[in-house]
Amino acid sequence: MTDLLIDLSFGDCGKGRVVDYLVANENYQLVCRAQGGSNAGHTVTKDDGTQFKLHLIPSGILADNVRCLIGNGVVINVDKLSSEIEGLLKAGVSVFDKLRISSSAHLLTEVHIEEDSEKERKSGGKIGTTKQGIGPAYAHKAYRDNLRMESLFNEAPWDQMIVDGYTYLQTAIDEEKKILIEGANGTMLDIDHGTYPFVTSSNTTVGGLLSGLGLAPQKVKRVIGLTKAYTTRVGNGPFPTEDTGERGQQIAKNGNEFGATTGRPRRCGYLDLPMLRYAIRINGVTELVVTKLDVLSGMPLKYCYAYKNPKTEEIITEWASDWEHIVDNFKPVYSSIEGFGGDIKETRDYDSLPTMAKRYLMMIESELGVPITYVSVGPKRNQMIKMI
Repeated sequence: MTDLLIDLSFGDCGKGRVVDYLVANENYQLVCRAQGGSNAGHTVTKDDGTQFKLHLIPSGILADNVRCLIGNGVVINVDKLSSEIEGLLKAGVSVFDKLRISSSAHLLTEVHIEEDSEKERKSGGKIGTTKQGIGPAYAHKAYRDNLRMESLFNEAPWDQMIVDGYTYLQTAIDEEKKILIEGANGTMLDIDHGTYPFVTSSNTTVGGLLSGLGLAPQKVKRVIGLTKAYTTRVGNGPFPTEDTGERGQQIAKNGNEFGATTGRPRRCGYLDLPMLRYAIRINGVTELVVTKLDVLSGMPLKYCYAYKNPKTEEIITEWASDWEHIVDNFKPVYSSIEGFGGDIKETRDYDSLPTMAKRYLMMIESELGVPITYVSVGPKRNQMIKMI
């Protein structure tokens, strides 16, 4: 059985913590990364407070009896990967036993990083990339003049980890292993379906995860869509429900909203249901995980349920790839639910959540037509609540 975990907005929704929890509680045996590179930052906080920030290695690496695969669709900076491996080894994680890397994954070099930085400089920071060299690495992959991990096959320590990724995955499927695919970045950063050109350089949606591993669609059982209880974005690009005032600043403070890769502050705003409807349909989402519900404690639970054209009175309830038309001609239409008070970080079951917090979750389920299976009220593994 193979399940996919996909961020439904602009990234940074807590994929690392969710993967860590799911692996520990749903007995996954293999966790895979399929696309992106070191521009992805997945943070895992153990129950003792120890924190790991992973960028290339799947978040399942911290769990016992779990193997990990970096697929052919990932672009790999070996220096960054070496640094991650070293940090995990120091923490007692047996990386060389647990991690495998597809021989077809492309290498990301200093040349790509320099090219990325220069392009961003010339554009005046228009896109707001992480300057990790991701775009140039994918461009040179398309140019067919790039190196792949297979070129390091006879070099230590890579010779211990490089495999034919397709065969490795298919063997796990044939052996009926339980597999989780960990998406990187977010749906609205997909190079085809996101807010182009303010996007990343890979396909972050379900199709990218399949091609980034050599996985047939009929092998997928669950598509788990991930969203915060509000919306954030790092870097430039459209963000219609952004709040640049006191409320947005309070969300940023309560949620410690800084990028795991760059440390840049995240822009914060209200939950955007039309955007989520779009992401759900593109990915074929079967269930939802809502993170950071605790951050909204003490605030009115405001959300966008539609967009309206002030001139024509036209209403739309779902985003489309033509984001410029939406942003230029439509304005968010908001509603709100009375907020809840108190600290819910110690809440461990759904029934114990405040009434208004439960009403907010029920509203999300009803509006999106997809059940919520888990809710997080903090960054640690034991702060995930399984819904009834």
